[in-house]
Amino acid sequence: MARHGEQAFDLSSLLSTPIQSRISSTIVTAMLSQHPFLPIPGALNIRDISVPPYIRKGLIYRSGALEHITPAGKSSLIEQYGIRTIYDLRTRAERNNGPSPDFEGAKTLWIPSTADSGTGVRVMNNIEPKNFIEEDGKMGFLKMYTSILESHKDAFRAVLLHLRDREEGGVLFHCKGTAVPKS
Repeated sequence: MARHGEQAFDLSSLLSTPIQSRISSTIVTAMLSQHPFLPIPGALNIRDISVPPYIRKGLIYRSGALEHITPAGKSSLIEQYGIRTIYDLRTRAERNNGPSPDFEGAKTLWIPSTADSGTGVRVMNNIEPKNFIEEDGKMGFLKMYTSILESHKDAFRAVLLHLRDREEGGVLFHCKGTAVPKS
């Protein structure tokens, strides 16, 4: 059972909710406020994706939308989690619609994807919903992550060089996400 305030939510029944069904913002907020997600005010879907012992905990984070992050959320990312570099993986159009916020104490880098630079593959090209049914979804996720790696190869190269060169602080991948639910 997951808890939010005085309410309890059954995670297994939530996970079996059909994708077409709307889940209340109260439940979404409660679920995204628990491990493995970090409680960052105004941000969505932030979690540590480091893989000990290969990549030390607290080094690489992933997030969805940051457009609504609060000053307290920014401060938490910098001070509590040690983020010093944010890689914005969104497209040029996504950035134009929701510019990256400024973070005092961290730099934000945007390295165009192959879709934005005109040099190759569109993100999520040739991925269909049926791919997430085959083999319990393995093919869908394999295609999706392969597409992301191909289309954002320059950004991932920059991150790997960052890690190789042991630059200071943590790294955050910032990509498109859904708006933060309103209570």
